[in-house]
Amino acid sequence: MLGTIVVLLAFADLTAAITCANGGNLVATGCSNSYQCALYTNSPVACLSSQCCTVPHTCSNGCPPLALGCTSASQCLPYRGNYYTVTCINGMCCPA
Repeated sequence: MLGTIVVLLAFADLTAAITCANGGNLVATGCSNSYQCALYTNSPVACLSSQCCTVPHTCSNGCPPLALGCTSASQCLPYRGNYYTVTCINGMCCPA
């Protein structure tokens, strides 16, 4: 049991140090969509090549994006959380 805890803590430290292709930090692996990544952090995340990565972008209204890769606002609806409206701006799901 103690060995498992040590391994998990070591993995947590390792993932915090890995930078993803988008410039964000690795938070998990094995995803097929960004929605799966939301379980691992409160920060905006994207699934990039099966890696959950934080999103280092900012929406035009100053808010962090809720997700990346959208082409329409309807694709952002699953990520809206407590926001009533969301929009797609330059491929980012942003609170409106």
